[in-house]
Amino acid sequence: NVVSNVRQNDKVMVLGGSGGVGPYLVQLCKLAGAKFVACTSTQQAMMEELGVDRVIDYTTTNWWELEEFQTDPFDLVFDCVGGPTGWQTIRQCKALKRSSENGRFVALTFDNPLMQIHNYW
Repeated sequence: NVVSNVRQNDKVMVLGGSGGVGPYLVQLCKLAGAKFVACTSTQQAMMEELGVDRVIDYTTTNWWELEEFQTDPFDLVFDCVGGPTGWQTIRQCKALKRSSENGRFVALTFDNPLMQIHNYW
């Protein structure tokens, strides 16, 4: 169960919030007790209707560069987009808490059949 990764009062980012899985995921995160849910999407109105607290248009903004996420990183990031760039970007920019601080990254799709699982920091 993917949503079992959500803990009470978590700050959650959903990459690809308005894709096939994202709309369900953001609602389930809220139901599971997440205090703040952000997502990347070009569908701002739809995502706000679904309960997202912060919608970032990925076509105009690099969410990982936003100071608010650098100074107060996410507890949990769900990657519904795929590819190695999500993990690499988060690891470099420190927008996700360290694993020693209970930071979690969950890739729901990945286009690399040789993906490596890492615990870092």
